[in-house]
Amino acid sequence: MKGKNTQFDIEGIITRLKGSLSVQRDNELAEKIGTHPRSISQWRMKNTISMDLLVGVCLQCELSIDYIVNGKRVPGQDSNIFSQIFKTLYGEKYENIFHALSVDKKVKLITTLYEQSGNEISEKLVDDLINLVPCNSYIFG
Repeated sequence: MKGKNTQFDIEGIITRLKGSLSVQRDNELAEKIGTHPRSISQWRMKNTISMDLLVGVCLQCELSIDYIVNGKRVPGQDSNIFSQIFKTLYGEKYENIFHALSVDKKVKLITTLYEQSGNEISEKLVDDLINLVPCNSYIFG
């Protein structure tokens, strides 16, 4: 399943990605994140970006999704849905499971949580989605 395209401040996202990845030009950014420079132009034209790609880049490059999406580095509590997702996934109950997932599975889980959660993450939703992500049984032991 491809992550849905989501509308954000695309120019801000591109600028923050460039700064975080220490690149200046679109073609450098495209190379760094494994996409074609034309894709970046299309993000601007359509004012949309694939959540799968965005989450995947942030996970692989260890970037803050909250910062890349919103441009805010807020210490402590943040009402942003990405913060809620990560606080839930890095909580005691899910941390070992989440860390054991491959980057592709993390992307799928986070993207699905974002798309299905609205503004609140419930443990039932996370439990249901983790059960859908194929994992080795030893993770749950």
